[in-house]
Amino acid sequence: MAELKAAMMSPEETEHFTHFAAMLGEKYSLRNRFLIWIQRPTATHVAAKSTWSDDYGRRISGGKGCGIAIVAPLTRKADKEEGGPKGKDEPQKKDEREIWGVKVTYVYDIADTSPADDQAQPAALPAVQPAPRPEASEVTDMLTTILEDKHSERTAAEE
Repeated sequence: MAELKAAMMSPEETEHFTHFAAMLGEKYSLRNRFLIWIQRPTATHVAAKSTWSDDYGRRISGGKGCGIAIVAPLTRKADKEEGGPKGKDEPQKKDEREIWGVKVTYVYDIADTSPADDQAQPAALPAVQPAPRPEASEVTDMLTTILEDKHSERTAAEE
């Protein structure tokens, strides 16, 4: 779906997306903001189900299928050496993590939530810190990458 939308975007849609991406903030990558936009262009505040319930006292009320699919990294502890000889030359970095894959996960717009029954007064939402508006070249590069990734997947499948 992302590939189709990327291939067919008009200049007006690109302008709308750049505005949306800035409004959504930098919590999500530009690619995930694009995925959110093509699925829910009216979204204003998105978070994971656990964030809505644990941090804001809200539950998902939009019903099954209201989630917005995004891509999340899968990480693991990085295999790093303990530094130079005898581990004394460089500081040890014990908790470094590396990305080894991705998975689809879901976020939900505030419109898909309601106060939890046991919450008399749900926590106030923090103000979203708008991100700098993506440059047109940054959006173009992202869209090109999406299209190239799909093209290379098709080429590999045909071989």
